[in-house]
Amino acid sequence: MSVPTDEQLVVDLEKKINELLQDELLSNVPRQPTLKELDALIAVENHRAYKITIDRSPLPSIDLIVRQNSTVREIKRLFRIQVERLEQAAGDHTRKISWKYIWKTFCFVFQNTRLADDDAVVSQIGIKQNSVLTLARLTHAKGTHQKAWKRRIRQYHHSSGQR
Repeated sequence: MSVPTDEQLVVDLEKKINELLQDELLSNVPRQPTLKELDALIAVENHRAYKITIDRSPLPSIDLIVRQNSTVREIKRLFRIQVERLEQAAGDHTRKISWKYIWKTFCFVFQNTRLADDDAVVSQIGIKQNSVLTLARLTHAKGTHQKAWKRRIRQYHHSSGQR
């Protein structure tokens, strides 16, 4: 009886994993899941995390899994990872996304409330399982031509006592 090589064991393991992922119960597991993604899926099943949807119409919506103690900053990070993964899967490597520009121009909206504070905790905002966040454009301050992100930064520094 011959002893299988390491490469043969890896190939056999990958075949078994792909076989398991064909099961209907595991349809929400990505093709090449990372340990973090598997941990997040387990957390959803144990009610320690939420599955939320980012509506970015006219583009397709994106589903994310966020923990109850995650912040808006973490949602932005997960959104960025998912968008970059979709871009990579589409084979569109020619376009570079300026995330600094995106977050100066757009913000998430939940139940008509702009999520401008990156340190706000998901569970305290009221986000729950199957909540929908909308990616909305920041607007100018009414009656001025001041960019909304400048106003947001100025309000944050003013409220925290910084100058």
